[in-house]
Amino acid sequence: MQNLLLTISIPTYNGGDNLIRAIKSCKYINLSKNEFEILVVDNCSTDGSIEKVRSLMQDFPNIRLIINDRNYGRIGNWNRCLDLATGKYLIFLFSNDQISEKNKISHNIEQMTEKNIFFSMQPYEKKIKNNIYLVRRLSKNQCLINSKEFLIKNLDKFNFPFAPIQSNIYNLDIIKKYNINFCEKFDLNGDQLFSIEVILKNTNFLYYPNPQIVWEFTKNRFHSKVNISKVIIDDFKLLNYLITKFKLRINYNNVICLAFIRVLRNKEWGQQEGKYKSYIFILKKIFIYRKYGFFLFCLKKIINKLFKRKEK
Repeated sequence: MQNLLLTISIPTYNGGDNLIRAIKSCKYINLSKNEFEILVVDNCSTDGSIEKVRSLMQDFPNIRLIINDRNYGRIGNWNRCLDLATGKYLIFLFSNDQISEKNKISHNIEQMTEKNIFFSMQPYEKKIKNNIYLVRRLSKNQCLINSKEFLIKNLDKFNFPFAPIQSNIYNLDIIKKYNINFCEKFDLNGDQLFSIEVILKNTNFLYYPNPQIVWEFTKNRFHSKVNISKVIIDDFKLLNYLITKFKLRINYNNVICLAFIRVLRNKEWGQQEGKYKSYIFILKKIFIYRKYGFFLFCLKKIINKLFKRKEK
């Protein structure tokens, strides 16, 4: 398959029945099967799921199945997907995801092509048990957003806004031109850094209002196996890297306060026992890098955020 419009990349390891569900959901993409490929890159699964993928090929002739010669690891397999994809545009899809029935991927790509945009962000439907929430909705209408301004605004709030990557569309030509890949030393935030590298190649990126995927929180999901302390430590690691590499001016005082509040309110990351380690990590940052007056500033801001006073 050459000169395709779109690659749906599905890196997988022991994806089970969820992998099959993810592949079948590609029927909701409003493109002909000769316009896009479903690239399944298997990292040496042992659960029999790949035999099930082969059984789908009659109904989905645009499946391209690649079985790795060894297990490349989680991030390594994402990079394998980049190397093997042949479409002009790229979407990632993981085993626990589905393409949303509400997607308008084909029109989204038309807009990216027309406006010469390298990156498009969509909201997504987040499914927890039987409840579905629309997440990352920035506007009711499609719009262009200044890439650097949006990045700085979110980093000031200690927010990394470009995950999940499955709800983004990437221009693969740009990725290959600039040799952008996932950095394995950022094992938790490699997806964020990858997206940031792409968006900063353009003045603007496209926000498109239709949800692209259904993201389901399951016991097998990566999020359920990571505690909040690793999240906080890795987020500060990425933040400091971005500040240095891209010469960004970030309100670091504000970041520390919001990091503390984020730990207090954490419900997303599966393992909660890392909270105390997170508090210690943040408090060390306050005492080691800042003066006592800054500690009082943080305490006041945290209290105000958590307990907003009612207007008299």
